[in-house]
Amino acid sequence: MNCLKSLLPYIVLALLVLIAYFNTLCNDFVYDDASVIAENPRVFKLTNVRYVFSPLYFKLTGKGKEYAFGEASYRPAVTLTYFFDAFVFKGKSIGCHLTNLLLHLANVLLLYSLIKKLILSRIAGLTGALLFSVHPVVTESVNAIGFREDLLVLLCILSGAVMLIGKPKSRYCIKLFFYDLIHSLIFATALFSKESAVVYPITLAGLSYIKKISWRENRFLFLMLGCTLCLYLVVRFILLDNPHAEPLAYPGGTMTTNIYTMLKVFTGYIGLLLYPMKLLADHHIPVVRHFSAVPFTPILLTAVILLISGYSFIKERKIWAYGVIWFLVNLLPVMNIIKIVNISAERYLYIPLAGIAISTGMLFLYCYKKFKKKILIATIILITAYSCRTIVRNSDWRDTLSLWNSTLRVEPKSHRALSNLATYYFDHKDYKKAIRYYLRALEQRASAIDRYNLANCYVQIEDYMQAEKEYSKSLTLDPTNPSAYNNLALLLVKMGRYDQAESTLKTMLLYKQIDSGYFENLGLVYDAKGEYDMAIEQYRKSIELKRNNPSAYNKLAVAYFKKGDILQGIEVCADGIEKFPDDINLHKNMAVMYNILGDHENETIYWQKAYEIESTRENLMQKIKASQLIMKTGNTKVSD
Repeated sequence: MNCLKSLLPYIVLALLVLIAYFNTLCNDFVYDDASVIAENPRVFKLTNVRYVFSPLYFKLTGKGKEYAFGEASYRPAVTLTYFFDAFVFKGKSIGCHLTNLLLHLANVLLLYSLIKKLILSRIAGLTGALLFSVHPVVTESVNAIGFREDLLVLLCILSGAVMLIGKPKSRYCIKLFFYDLIHSLIFATALFSKESAVVYPITLAGLSYIKKISWRENRFLFLMLGCTLCLYLVVRFILLDNPHAEPLAYPGGTMTTNIYTMLKVFTGYIGLLLYPMKLLADHHIPVVRHFSAVPFTPILLTAVILLISGYSFIKERKIWAYGVIWFLVNLLPVMNIIKIVNISAERYLYIPLAGIAISTGMLFLYCYKKFKKKILIATIILITAYSCRTIVRNSDWRDTLSLWNSTLRVEPKSHRALSNLATYYFDHKDYKKAIRYYLRALEQRASAIDRYNLANCYVQIEDYMQAEKEYSKSLTLDPTNPSAYNNLALLLVKMGRYDQAESTLKTMLLYKQIDSGYFENLGLVYDAKGEYDMAIEQYRKSIELKRNNPSAYNKLAVAYFKKGDILQGIEVCADGIEKFPDDINLHKNMAVMYNILGDHENETIYWQKAYEIESTRENLMQKIKASQLIMKTGNTKVSD
């Protein structure tokens, strides 16, 4: 009976978490999820784990600004969980969301255990954990697979806190050493999940102070944590710093405007905690340039609460005050003291909210003793309301359209939402709608990449004059984008303006943005001008720079064919077919050249091979379409 009574809170918490977040399992990949797992081939091969611990972790993969593992910072612990998802769940969205859900559930259960040990009350622990488990502001962390790091960091912090309180008394130094070593490994995992874990020792030090655990008793533990932190700093900022990191600036360009802006962000966070209705995947925070624009009343009230909390923590060791200190300490790393990309995001509240849960548990226990029935009813109503809001918010994360349309309903001027919706429609070949969204996005912010993508849209609808203008505007904003030069040059070739295309490509030399596409496209320009020797030279340079490029082999073979050197063209095709046996164009070009030579036997062989490749692709596409039909209809077979 006592065992069931002890397990009951865990069962209640688990059921509520599953009810509140069960609909996340139906969600697709959204936001940054695709770049870290769905469209990241590296995580699908276990042999690639070795790259997690090397500088190749940050190697550019060639498309835009994407990184090898989809992370701009060194976060190998998070990346290893993506390997787990790819291996166990084959990278399917339902499995990835299940991992996030289970991590959140583990955090909820650990938080209950921590509050219960702190306050010595099951009902206080249950209340605090319930608040944390279904608070709508945590939905971003639970739904976004690409933001899993906050889940992992809190898992480590809570594990360490529970371990610290339950540390056994022992005379055996070796036993305590291994205990502290495990604690250090937990800290290292947190650090290599996200940089904000640097405040982990401060969180534990506050806990030691509240529980009156002597410094002497844990001095070796904190010494090991300090060594772990030093080792992390060496790895993170010297051995494996991101060489491709983009330079960041403070809002408004100065520390003063940054402080004013972040004060506004802070008051926004307080508002979200108290009234979590205006939830957004992209919070647009305008720069605050004058102190008069900072919300004075909320800041003053917050300052008073902080002073009272600080006094109560230091002088009286109050547990509720420790919860407030937890909130502030764990919010500090994301307050843009060290510049971060997004200065405001709901996921930043996931770890600090655990501190508010501790304070809430203590506050509930105090009120419960005086107003037992009323406070119980009020708590049930609040938890129910939060649960309903969370379930509804989860549905906003169902897919890309749902997420960014829900963002626009709350914040119609969200540049990120407009740009992402435009990209979605471009990928789905609805170019006119994509153009409308890119134009709306550009009204909010001048963006080189949006201009570039807008130009690509105009190319697709064959509005070449407008496409040329947009490529030029994009290059004015960012003259270092090789894709813009290449695409503009190809457009000029299509328009018959060969000299301008050549000049555009050679402009890339000024910015040292040379890649294999540069030589291939320059060869295409010379090819179109009939200067085949120059074209051949450029195609060969392209192949030397990037040997896994069948397109360059095809173009080189065709250039030899146009020049009249068919035998050399056949030799190039043969070399290409040896490297790319399934490239249909190489086989077709080979067949055509044998036809010109009158070698119909070889011509037939290569036409037959081209036919086999095409048939294989068609059969594969039919199988894919059939499997998609089965998934949609639930049928086990397709009728004739």
